[in-house]
Amino acid sequence: VLPGETGAQPLAGGSHGGEGWFGSPSGGWDRTTLNLPGSAYDSLRDPRLPGGGGASSSSTLAGGAGGGVIRLLAPNARVRIDGDIVADGGSATGGGGAGGTVRLSAARLEGTGRVLARGGDGSAFNSTGGGGGGRIAISYRDLAASFDLATQVDASGGHNNSPALAAANRRAGAGTIFVEPVDLATGIPQAGRLRSANALAPAIAALTPLPALGDGSVVA
Repeated sequence: VLPGETGAQPLAGGSHGGEGWFGSPSGGWDRTTLNLPGSAYDSLRDPRLPGGGGASSSSTLAGGAGGGVIRLLAPNARVRIDGDIVADGGSATGGGGAGGTVRLSAARLEGTGRVLARGGDGSAFNSTGGGGGGRIAISYRDLAASFDLATQVDASGGHNNSPALAAANRRAGAGTIFVEPVDLATGIPQAGRLRSANALAPAIAALTPLPALGDGSVVA
């Protein structure tokens, strides 16, 4: 657990950009005795920290590990991604680990690969929580027309049943994806865009707490 933050309680998912889902030692979600996930933390514009780990119900078993930290800073170079850059949280017995951090800057960003900081999955649909999504921040001067930020970048939260998505009924909070274009001539950052998105199912999800962001438009 990072200094100043709260770790996940037994069976709950870890948090980072999004909050993990709860843990339920007695089984089921319609009760007031749910165990809490860890606290959300880190900068959405310049993330630097790993994801929080999920928690199990036993001192001898580990929950899912939090995702790691990848910082690829090349503001004056072309960056081509044809594989995947992955800082996903882990799935294990108990709550899933939260997604980690990917910080990427490039003069030109291109390629067919993906950038991922997804939460790990819980191990049992009626008692464990998925890990929250991580934090991804990308800045670029030029973006290739074929690079699709909506489909190639993912910080979604994990669900609560790693053996089978069809049985999952809860999802952790989505992480944050902050995209900041940089002016080609001056190098001055332009207005950034923040995206936080989960898959449509399961429909019930944990929160994605946000700091004060200033003025801008909100699109749901």
